[in-house]
Amino acid sequence: MDDCAIKEEELQMLFEIGHWVFGYYYESVEFTSDKDLAHVVKKLFEKKKISLKKPRIRPDFVVLPDSSIGFYSLKEHDSGDGPSEIERLLIIELKRPGIKIKIKERNQAEMYATELLNSKHITEKTKVDVYILGSEVEIRGFPLDGTNINIKPMQYHKILANAEKRLLNLRKLIKKTKGISDEITDPDIKEVVSQKSLNID
Repeated sequence: MDDCAIKEEELQMLFEIGHWVFGYYYESVEFTSDKDLAHVVKKLFEKKKISLKKPRIRPDFVVLPDSSIGFYSLKEHDSGDGPSEIERLLIIELKRPGIKIKIKERNQAEMYATELLNSKHITEKTKVDVYILGSEVEIRGFPLDGTNINIKPMQYHKILANAEKRLLNLRKLIKKTKGISDEITDPDIKEVVSQKSLNID
């Protein structure tokens, strides 16, 4: 496997611990990588004769020639009546640099998201967000009719901008609620910082 594919898997792992960049819905630590859903999609691609690559780092990622896909689910609280259903599902597809997200890429995401629904691995109540991230996007996202599935193509720089904005808002909130100020109050530290240069013997 080439270095580019390995880096995609590593990037996928970073998003796995940073779900919050996709919105407050995904801040829960109960979101986990879903191997079962990844297996279903792998079988679908094999059936459709779509080339797959063997994951180098994580077997729960689906690795294609031009992208990697991760599946992160939140289960409903177990009522004791049977297997817990998936309440919310986040699917992250990371496109390689230089790959434009067009209708073909969006349709592929629609295909595997719909397969999860048709195969009963998720229900009509499951809220699904499919993010297709790439350097260039030529089409818009849309919700699939009659489902809770949303396809969301997005440029990498936009998701990073969202993350920075959320961190900035969090910083402001903490400063406001805790009375934290950027102003230095310690007189000794203030004197040192105000010096243009330091003489260290």
